[in-house]
Amino acid sequence: MTALSYVLVWAGVAVVGGAALAVPLPRGVFTRLHLVGVGTTLGVPPLIAGLAVAPGIWSSYHDVLKLVLIGVLVFASGPATVVATARAAYKPIEEKAGRHG
Repeated sequence: MTALSYVLVWAGVAVVGGAALAVPLPRGVFTRLHLVGVGTTLGVPPLIAGLAVAPGIWSSYHDVLKLVLIGVLVFASGPATVVATARAAYKPIEEKAGRHG
């Protein structure tokens, strides 16, 4: 691996690891969800990029394309998952139980 690969991979690991370690600290569910979103949107792209540019690890360009596809899917679905979870957490308890007034 080159120096660029190491820097990108460890930067991604630091962001994802820091976000994961910080999740239990705040009390509010929305602050915790914010930390999860940071991990997926800011941590995964440099991690995937670092793995993709690492020379000599991958047997063909198909492996790099698979990594890029995984990175795009995680990057695109991470914020949507956070929003869906936040909407579910925001609904009042009565509405979740099916009692409407």
